[in-house]
Amino acid sequence: MCRLKFWFSFLFLVAFPYFSLAQDLGFAIERYKGESSYIVSNQTQTLKSKLVFPFEFDTLGVYSDWQHKDIDYQIQLSTLIKDSVSVGRDYDWRNDNLSIFSNSNSNVEGFLKVDLEVTKPTSKYNAIFAKVGYQQLDLLWSDTRQEDFVANTTSQLNGSTLKYEQKFYQLNLGISHHSYISKSVDIRVRPSIIFAYIESKDSHLLRNFYTIQNNIVNGYGINVELNKRVTPTDNISVYFDYEYYKDTNSDMYYYYNSGVKQTLPASYKHSNRIFGVSYQYQF
Repeated sequence: MCRLKFWFSFLFLVAFPYFSLAQDLGFAIERYKGESSYIVSNQTQTLKSKLVFPFEFDTLGVYSDWQHKDIDYQIQLSTLIKDSVSVGRDYDWRNDNLSIFSNSNSNVEGFLKVDLEVTKPTSKYNAIFAKVGYQQLDLLWSDTRQEDFVANTTSQLNGSTLKYEQKFYQLNLGISHHSYISKSVDIRVRPSIIFAYIESKDSHLLRNFYTIQNNIVNGYGINVELNKRVTPTDNISVYFDYEYYKDTNSDMYYYYNSGVKQTLPASYKHSNRIFGVSYQYQF
């Protein structure tokens, strides 16, 4: 894992000196909507839990493009500007029977994303690309409502009850194809395969323990973008991104305040949709 972090840091450090070659500057407003989830069970599979962490929020991004030796580069930095409340869900099963269910208000407490993309044209309308990125997404659950189907009781826990922190180190490898609808309008479609390493920490604030998951995932993504050249120097785009990946066989590490540690089998899944609008000015 240290080696992977080193290469991500190295790639960004290499890219920064080329900002002096920047040929344009852009701004993007993006709406994120998706969810992360995990399933964990005991060794005998008689007890199982599933937690679903939805999110929905808006970001502001700034990006710049430049070209060097027939290769196109883009770097983008995005941060949170507005959060929407979602509903987090927690399921517990005993012997395949749902025993406890709870739902909580879920807020995005923090978000940061940095991407570096490298594109190599292969023909007039086609290209190959690689994108490396780092993303941090922190969620906070509060005001948990719980139903116990075994004891036939309900309960309410006010205030903050759970904090879920994720760090994504991601690589997309894909192809790009664009075509012109008119002289000033073009559309671009970019499918990709995804490889990522994800660190997640789930802190149960009222239960005196937290869990750690380190997942190596793979999946796919698709980007569709419509561009409109308004003037020779101004460009407006609308776009949609979808990404999905999972790890079906991993470990979850439990750490209790009492000092006890435990390792249990688990799985992980993540999906995300992005709707964006951007403005680009060429120097």
